[in-house]
Amino acid sequence: MVSSRLSKKFRKHKDTILFAVCLLFSLSLLVFSTPAGIGGIGKIGFSLVSVVQKGYYGAVGFFSGTVNSISELKKLKSEYEELKKTVEENYHFLNTLENLRVENELLKEQMHISRQLTYEHITTNVIAKDPGNFHSYFKIGCGSREGVQKYMPVIVSQRGKYGLVGLVIMTGYSSSEVMPLFSNGCSVAARLLESRYDGLVSGLGYTSDYILMKYVSQAANEEIKIGDLVVTSGMQSIYPYGIPIGYVDQIVSGKGETTITLYLKPVIEFSQLEYVQVLKAKTPEL
Repeated sequence: MVSSRLSKKFRKHKDTILFAVCLLFSLSLLVFSTPAGIGGIGKIGFSLVSVVQKGYYGAVGFFSGTVNSISELKKLKSEYEELKKTVEENYHFLNTLENLRVENELLKEQMHISRQLTYEHITTNVIAKDPGNFHSYFKIGCGSREGVQKYMPVIVSQRGKYGLVGLVIMTGYSSSEVMPLFSNGCSVAARLLESRYDGLVSGLGYTSDYILMKYVSQAANEEIKIGDLVVTSGMQSIYPYGIPIGYVDQIVSGKGETTITLYLKPVIEFSQLEYVQVLKAKTPEL
């Protein structure tokens, strides 16, 4: 009903409405084409145009800035990923370089002791350890192919010092099994280097940081000092004389006993074994 009435009124006054629209359009053209200094209307038109233009360029600038920001973020992300990759590669390289440096130092140390030894020997690496009971045995990378035999002694050089590791208890073609000093089954004829008293060194198992020197004469109690060095005595055919074993850390002397027991700290650190020397000659002195 309402729309019908509006339609009738529009048809009735159609000419008048069209004339008014044309007039308003003409006035608009006149306003926006009038110079800014000619009157208030021109000034108003100019101000309106300025506002529209400013809004337009502001919107265009915002959109353009947003697009540029997104592009910059993508570029920064790409550069970050490249930088991260480069850092990781450099870290890997430096880590590899450090490992090579350490290994080179170890090899130089083994070469140094090799030049000092006056008898035939084999330098080899530790290839396997028992993770649950390392001090019971470990394997080395040489065997009967290289001339290794059962009961050959094994030594090592660490931080400028060399010491006794243990002895070969089983050989294969290209590997051998070594029983270290810490093992309960290991026993070595030993001597206090300064006081010259003899005894027998044996292991306490992998749970202990000590090895024992037993059957030392009670008379040595007054002469032994903490820190004295114990070496192989050469009284057995297995171990040459003079190989360092450990340092006196504790002295145990019971009443009425004819011997004393010494707790020794081994010269070497067994958990850091990497390269060892197998002595093929059993009798020459160091």
